[in-house]
Amino acid sequence: MEQGKDLFAENLKSGELEKLTLEKYVAKPWIHQNFDRKRAFQRRKAFAISMQSSPIPLHERRAYKKRLGLKGK
Repeated sequence: MEQGKDLFAENLKSGELEKLTLEKYVAKPWIHQNFDRKRAFQRRKAFAISMQSSPIPLHERRAYKKRLGLKGK
């Protein structure tokens, strides 16, 4: 869990949040991978929600990006 710049891990037994120290964060690389995966998912989710509310259809957005040379396809 992330709150501002601090990272917290939930203790499964007690359910309390424990602040992660730099030593623990570096010693366990899977923590970093999980946070990165969660951040990427939240970014994709926010983008998908914003595109659903957009009045511009998907094929028009793709054509526009292709015309500008932003898309390789």
